[in-house]
Amino acid sequence: MNTVIAGLHSYPIKSCGAFDYSDSCELSSAGLPFDREWVLVDDRGTFMTQRKWPRMALISPQPTLSGLWLRAPDQEDLFLSTQTSTAQDIQVSVNIWSSACLGRDEGEVAARWLSTFLGVSCRLLRRHTYGVRHPDPDLLHRWQSRHRRIDAEHNFGFADSLPFLFTNEASLTQLNQHVLAEGDAAVEMARFRPNIVLSGLPAYAEDQLRGLYVGEQYFAVLKPCTRCPLPNVNQATAQVGRQPLRALMTTRGFGSQMHFGVQAVLASPARARLTLGDSVRPDFA
Repeated sequence: MNTVIAGLHSYPIKSCGAFDYSDSCELSSAGLPFDREWVLVDDRGTFMTQRKWPRMALISPQPTLSGLWLRAPDQEDLFLSTQTSTAQDIQVSVNIWSSACLGRDEGEVAARWLSTFLGVSCRLLRRHTYGVRHPDPDLLHRWQSRHRRIDAEHNFGFADSLPFLFTNEASLTQLNQHVLAEGDAAVEMARFRPNIVLSGLPAYAEDQLRGLYVGEQYFAVLKPCTRCPLPNVNQATAQVGRQPLRALMTTRGFGSQMHFGVQAVLASPARARLTLGDSVRPDFA
């Protein structure tokens, strides 16, 4: 069976709802368009995720050429224009885990809208023009020392560690067999918040990938994606259950970590276009 692209997704606001591409999208070494371009921070300036605020899953951001729509249940839609800068374009420091980033506050209207819906005081930051963030150099060095040089730059947004997350439909099918055996309902791929979903690859074959060719594009797979409890959040309802983390603990445990999916950078070329159904050629280590 041929391996193809079965899904393309970005997450404009980190840990909020997905923006699904119905056909194709351009991308760059920074990731899919608008992916993790914005982030929510609390009163202490700490970034917010569904790990603590599962209702973030119900916020649906929709980017356009001129701005960002915010939609959520029982809230009036809010449009944020990206054609005008906010007051004085002040740089706001925010750490994504151990990585220092720069954001720009999107103003009081957005802060009130989001704080009202989540029931906690928060603010929305967009990646600042002067913000520069690169992958862990140790990850790049280890991959390049075993394979070849990666030429592209990788200045990305507020993603946890790398600009691309790949998952595999066959792996989810196999994981769901364990979920069902434990008496729970199967989970959707949306729980794992992938950027690019693959179909036609054997279950967990992604663990053995060195990279992936999509036409002229080459993605270097740098690491497996370690999983926290966030996939236990139902992305449609914001309800928190025990799956799939329980099944991952028994079937996908690697020491103290659980893995599902792999994370990558676009090694070449620096800009590309992906389309649903594109053929993918796995490059196994």
